[in-house]
Amino acid sequence: MYDRGLKVLPGGVNRVRGFLSPFPIYAESAEGCWITDVDGTRWLDCNNNSLSLIHGHARSEIVDAGRRQLGLGTAMSTPTESEIGLAEMLCERLPNMASIRFFNSGTEAVMFAIKAARAKTGKSKIAKIEGAYHGLYDFAETSLDPAPGQWSNEPTAVPYAKGTPKSVLSEVIVLELNNVESMVRLLRENQSDLAAVLVDVLPLTTGTLSMDPDFLRAIRSLTRDLGIMLIMDEVVSFRFGFGGMQGVYGCDPDLTALGKIIGGGFPVGAVAGTASAMEVFDHRLTGKPLLPASGTFTANPMTMTCGKVAVELYTADECARLNKLGQDVRDNVDRMIRKLGFEAQTTGYGSVFKIHFNRHPLHNYRDAYPTEDDRKMAAAFTSRMLARNVLVSPYGFVFSTAHRGSDVDILLAAIEEALEACAS
Repeated sequence: MYDRGLKVLPGGVNRVRGFLSPFPIYAESAEGCWITDVDGTRWLDCNNNSLSLIHGHARSEIVDAGRRQLGLGTAMSTPTESEIGLAEMLCERLPNMASIRFFNSGTEAVMFAIKAARAKTGKSKIAKIEGAYHGLYDFAETSLDPAPGQWSNEPTAVPYAKGTPKSVLSEVIVLELNNVESMVRLLRENQSDLAAVLVDVLPLTTGTLSMDPDFLRAIRSLTRDLGIMLIMDEVVSFRFGFGGMQGVYGCDPDLTALGKIIGGGFPVGAVAGTASAMEVFDHRLTGKPLLPASGTFTANPMTMTCGKVAVELYTADECARLNKLGQDVRDNVDRMIRKLGFEAQTTGYGSVFKIHFNRHPLHNYRDAYPTEDDRKMAAAFTSRMLARNVLVSPYGFVFSTAHRGSDVDILLAAIEEALEACAS
C-alpha cells in the first residue's frame, strides 16, 4: 500500500505526524481502543486520532446517530436544528461563552478567533507562547518548534514553514511560558498593536506542562487593563474538564477555540465567545459582518449530530473517571521509573501523559526540548512499544473512555518491558 501511495501522494501519505519507517501501519477497521490493520494485526490505540476520539472508535451511540443522519442528508446550505443543539450544549458547559460559530478544524477555529480579535480591536498583532501548537495558520504556528540554534536570550518569532513571509513574523510577539515579568513587559511595550494573546494552558509540545495559574491570571488581568483580547485554545484541553480548562482555572477568556472531541469523530472547529466578542460574526448589525466567516461544510449535520452525542456521553463523571485513569497510569509509570533508577520522568494532565528521558526540571518549551540522546532513547522506547502492538503518539499517551481495565493492564505491561529494555 505504501508503494501505491508513493505514486500518487507526496511522501506516500497525507499525515506525516507519527509516520513509521520503513512504511506506516494501514488501518482497516477500528473499535473501542483497538485498531486492526490490513494484515489483521490488532493495535492498542493510545493516540485516538490526535486526541479527537474521546470515546474511542465506533462508539455505538455515535454510530447509530450518524447512520440515521446519513439517511437524511450529509450537508445542506441551509441551517439545521443540529447546529443549535450542539451550540446550546457547549454554551451551557462554557458559561462565559454567549454564542458559537462552527468551522471545520481546530486550525480554522484558532485562525478565526485571531481574525475575530483583530476585527473587534482594530489591531493586528498577536502574542503566543513559545513552543505552543495552535494549528497551521501562519501566525499561530510561529515559533512552534524553534531549535536551540534559533534561540536567543528570550523567545523571538521563528518561522515554522519555509517561505513564511517576514511580515507574518513581525506581527507575532513570542512569550516564555510562566515568565510573568517578561510577559508584562512585552504586552505593555506592544499594547497599541496587540489584538490578542493566544494561550493553551496545557501545550502538548511540552508534554502538557501546566501553565502556572498565577501566570494565566496575570495575563487575564493585564489584557483586560490594556484592551487586549484573551483567546484560550481549548481544541485539545476541552477534554480535561467538564467545562474545559477555563472552568478548572476559573478563567474567563474573550474567545475560545474548540475542536477535536466536539465533532464525534468528524472534522470540526468552533469559536465561542462573549456577546461583545462574537458581534463581529453577526450580519444583522451592519449587513456585512465585520468578519465574514463561512464554509461549504461548516456546521454540517453529520458533524453536529454526532458531535452532540459525543459531548452528551462525556459527562462530568466520565471526565473525572478518565482523568483519574490517566493519573493512575502516570503513578504506575513513575513507580516503574523509580524502581529501575532510570533517567526519565513523566509529565501530563488528565487523560494525557508523556515520558521524558531526562531528569532535569521542566518549566517551559526549552526545558522540555529533547537532546539527541533523549531522542534516541525515545525512539528505542517507541520501537519497543510497537513490538508490543501499542501505538504511541509523538506527544505521549492519550486515553479515551473506551480504555478499560484489561486494556490498561496490557499497556502497563508493555511500558514496563520497554523501560526495562531501555534501562539495560
